[in-house]
Amino acid sequence: TLSSSGKKDFIDYICNHNIRYETIIIDEAAQASEPSTLIPLKYGCKRLILIGDPRQLNATIKSNYANSNGLGISMFERFEKSG
Repeated sequence: TLSSSGKKDFIDYICNHNIRYETIIIDEAAQASEPSTLIPLKYGCKRLILIGDPRQLNATIKSNYANSNGLGISMFERFEKSG
């Protein structure tokens, strides 16, 4: 999952083995919150591929506060709306 890519064990492993990710593919990206989509990007990828259908299911946001402050949209949907 996206949040797992921010866990200490994962970070330690890729740092200790000098692993680099040139391409990150996120499936069901239309359901992922924008902040969670940012987590794996900290590894310096050169390409990001977002796959999903924002008309099928929206980003899953449980916090009313987050929704009311603009986080009720996925990065996929934000990119789609921006053209």
